[in-house]
Amino acid sequence: MCMIIRMYIRVKSRRHLCELLYPG
Repeated sequence: MCMIIRMYIRVKSRRHLCELLYPG
């Protein structure tokens, strides 16, 4: 699931948030 969120967060420049919620 981090995959989809990662793309969204990537635009927001906050990919670290994705790793915190979905490490992997």
